[in-house]
Amino acid sequence: DIILRNRKSEVTDSNGNLIFKGQQVHRVAVEPSPATRDFQALLQRYLRQGYRAGETAGAAGRAIGFVMTTYRKLASSSVAAIERALERRRSRLDGEAALSSGTHPDQLDLETLLEGGDDQDDLAATLSASTPREFFAYERGLLDELLAATRVVRQDDEKLRMLLEEVVEPLWEQGKKLLIFTEYRATQEYLQAALQERFPAAGEVLLINGSMSLDEKLATIHAFNEGASSFLISTEAGGEGLNLHRACHVMVNYDLPWNPARLVQRIGRLYRYGQDQKVIVFNLHARDSFDNAAVDLMLTRLDEMVRSMAPVGSEFDDR
Repeated sequence: DIILRNRKSEVTDSNGNLIFKGQQVHRVAVEPSPATRDFQALLQRYLRQGYRAGETAGAAGRAIGFVMTTYRKLASSSVAAIERALERRRSRLDGEAALSSGTHPDQLDLETLLEGGDDQDDLAATLSASTPREFFAYERGLLDELLAATRVVRQDDEKLRMLLEEVVEPLWEQGKKLLIFTEYRATQEYLQAALQERFPAAGEVLLINGSMSLDEKLATIHAFNEGASSFLISTEAGGEGLNLHRACHVMVNYDLPWNPARLVQRIGRLYRYGQDQKVIVFNLHARDSFDNAAVDLMLTRLDEMVRSMAPVGSEFDDR
């Protein structure tokens, strides 16, 4: 009949000792390289032409618009994620078999895209699969330019380099286990390969994503908590309902979801009952596109609000 709600910062044991040790969030700024800026300029050109084509394409225009928006989200995650989507689009234009699809544009809305999830890895390819013709004139040529630009970015990906050198390396030297969140499986695989190459002694780089059964996810969590593996990379499939705090208190958000509630859910995998250390969170943000800049501005405003309200009460200072 009665529900009592207490903030984590106020919960104590029977002796009056605080149960939760708090959390600290660090923002890691990534300065885009000239190659990344060139790629983003090309991508913006592609997106503008795509959106323009969608506005004049009638019923098919809805699918084109969702493809362009999904490309924006993929590009905000990693060069690997957008590269995979562009490669699939280019293959479709070359006449390769279309992907089977259970998704129709009429079933999608903006909220669906905001919610995210690693099922959206293939969303752009799925929606464009029914459109073997070019969205706009000379789309093939622009896709070829974009794919060439992604290969240049991959040679020195500043976001990946910042993760490995500025975040993971110091934690590895301290013997810390690390949880990394990303929204897409393509990015997950990209990070897995990079970590295995850079830290071969860290054991297997474990993965959790939406393609796995619950039993497989639980087995992975057990291996991370009890085994020698130092790194676990999870998509949004691990963002809710799974306990990842038994042996880890440090996490990285490699990409920032458009839905801010997702960040809270991700942190909640570590910042929960039974965690005996302060949770440390690193948010990587690259101001290499409008979308990343918008998310960065949102986080800046939230930080300002927390600092402004901290003197009012301790509940606003759990950072």
